Amino acid sequence: MSEPLVSVVVPAFNAEAWLAEAIESVLAQSYPRVELVVVDDGSTDATGKIIRGYGERIRCVSQANAGLASARNAGLAVASGAFIALFDADDVCMPERLATQVAYLLENPDVGLCSSEFSAFDESGEIAPTFLSQYYGRVERDGGIVAMYDRVGELDLPGPAGTPMPTKVRTMSGWIHDRLVWGNYVHPPTIMFRSELLARVGNFSLDLRNLCDYEWLLRVSRVSRIGFIDRPLIRYRVSPGQMSGDRNTAAIKLDTVDIMQSIARIDPGFYRTNEAALRRRVGAAYRGAADALVDTDKPGALRHLVRSLRDQAPDLAMIKILVKLLLPRRVLAAIRARRANRQQGPGNR
Repeated sequence: MSEPLVSVVVPAFNAEAWLAEAIESVLAQSYPRVELVVVDDGSTDATGKIIRGYGERIRCVSQANAGLASARNAGLAVASGAFIALFDADDVCMPERLATQVAYLLENPDVGLCSSEFSAFDESGEIAPTFLSQYYGRVERDGGIVAMYDRVGELDLPGPAGTPMPTKVRTMSGWIHDRLVWGNYVHPPTIMFRSELLARVGNFSLDLRNLCDYEWLLRVSRVSRIGFIDRPLIRYRVSPGQMSGDRNTAAIKLDTVDIMQSIARIDPGFYRTNEAALRRRVGAAYRGAADALVDTDKPGALRHLVRSLRDQAPDLAMIKILVKLLLPRRVLAAIRARRANRQQGPGNR
């Protein structure tokens, strides 16, 4: 039986600096049947030119800029593979990524979607050979990645050329919705899923500009087991301008509020059972948005701080934000400068 076709969907917005490396890493996969779909989401740099330069080797979709969810959906609309892999325009696929995930999904027909471990790098070089626990802090706090799933297994992969012994890779899977709702740990650029899932859960929500992946994963986790391959299958690029960077913190926190509040409509039974904890999470998200805006939008920060009090009791973090709101900017800047000088110390100046 021939290998199933895999469609790799890559949204790209002003990605000229890294897009070619990402594309080449997909085209260099050891897996033989790959359809690469790259969506130019209204780029104003050379992204479109780079995509067109690959000719018929990739499938190009162009649209006016509409954000990540829209770009993902545009790619999904033309993807024809039985399996669909998500990927980002600034990351790098390991050569065995698609072959490994296809092998896992074929061996585990009850798993609809799988993700993997990943390494991390930046412009200075490698950051860590495994990065999931650092990127998603709740993994370590909750007992490690094994604690996130209810089944542990192994996947046999072909060993290096000329060796008879297979490589054994640890895998996990589970019905993870009740864990995932407290914070994501399924890394979107490492995802591969069965295309039939889209008919069951729909596309990515256009209402969420930053956390559309997380909200979609919550929908998937209600209808399917989720798998994890404990091997780095992509190299994740860390850069200041990415969507998960500091500049988007307030928007990410407010997306979290929307997602948590939607649970009351989508799953009222789960909401009633966990209402107190869910409301605390909403309060913490509003508090985080307030803290992110305290320097640039004091009225907005104050509104979010007041909203946080509806769902959680006052704490030290709220008091610190309130102090920042009340102090004049020049006083706050002077305090921060003094603190930075103390931390730097005389021996480091």
